[in-house]
Amino acid sequence: MAEAVLILREQDREKLRVLLLEGMASGPGRVADAAYFDELRAGIRRAAKSRAGTAAPASARRAVAVKAPSAPKSGRRSGR
Repeated sequence: MAEAVLILREQDREKLRVLLLEGMASGPGRVADAAYFDELRAGIRRAAKSRAGTAAPASARRAVAVKAPSAPKSGRRSGR
């Protein structure tokens, strides 16, 4: 069991190492300033407008019935 845990930890370390090296090789990032977030918001608004005319798929429109919790039958409050 302990060997399995050690193997999993080593695999996690190796995955992290690969991700860090990929990130270092990807070049400089962009500054997350007010202009950056303004552009993100504008992109979200454009996407929302373009989707406004399309119908949602049936799976997204399906209503889910949620049953309200019922009162205890014994007349006592639960959790006490």
